Amino acid sequence: MVGLSGLDAMSTFFEKKASLREASGGNINSFFLKDGETKIFRFVGNDVKTVKFHNFVTCRDGKPRSFICPNQGEDGLYDESGPCLICKYVPKMKDGKKTKNYPTDRGIALAVLREAKTEKVDGKTVTKIVDVVHDSEVEVEIDGKKVKIANLPVVGIVNQGTQFWENVIPIWARYGSISDRDFLVERRGEGLQTKYSLAPLDRADSPDLDTDEKVAERYAEAVASHMTLDAYIARFSSLDWQRLHAPLPESEQNNPPAKEDNEEHSAETTETEEGDSFDSLQAKLKALA
Repeated sequence: MVGLSGLDAMSTFFEKKASLREASGGNINSFFLKDGETKIFRFVGNDVKTVKFHNFVTCRDGKPRSFICPNQGEDGLYDESGPCLICKYVPKMKDGKKTKNYPTDRGIALAVLREAKTEKVDGKTVTKIVDVVHDSEVEVEIDGKKVKIANLPVVGIVNQGTQFWENVIPIWARYGSISDRDFLVERRGEGLQTKYSLAPLDRADSPDLDTDEKVAERYAEAVASHMTLDAYIARFSSLDWQRLHAPLPESEQNNPPAKEDNEEHSAETTETEEGDSFDSLQAKLKALA
């Protein structure tokens, strides 16, 4: 299985890397921030998966896409002998020279998009954090039956590199959860100058969502409408996905369909940012222990 799950797995991955120097359907939303933009997220559970990405690969149709690299061993480290066709056939240009296209490490997690709303209570103006909901009904499969639900919270994938997650790890280590409170996230800069600031909000501000169990119950239907992380990884790490789009030799290509349903994995799926390596994040996590 490509991808490591949870804080313990992520921590173990950091340690091992430092020492060595499920495909189903569902909607796909990806959350991104532009320079200067601020958003509020509520992570749904503590299932953060560490995966390897080939970012911004120019595909046969001229569009840049990102691919999850299947050359990841059970320990999360890069496996040179893996089946990835991009690693094998698609070089990366550096200083005008072709070099091996090694993937970069990223973390992905499911979250609900939230927003601040003001309202009058007993003559006073108060601010509450509420869910952002879909404008129209969303079809969800429940107990084998498809039903349409109105005002369903918007669930999506937070896909970020080390500079983002280094802000999350201390909070996770301190409270034992990233699901029991909202996070205010701000982005500054572009490209390699991208920086994220992340602030946990007071869990007392949302008493109806102050435990992992309450969060899981509240967003069960919304999560059911979205592709699972395992399915997301399985789909975008598949060789079929690479053969459909990547600039491979003709002998390795599959002809793409006229329209690819749920194709969200374009250039926007990953952001390039400057940040600490996973080795240095591992050291930070140890310091918190």
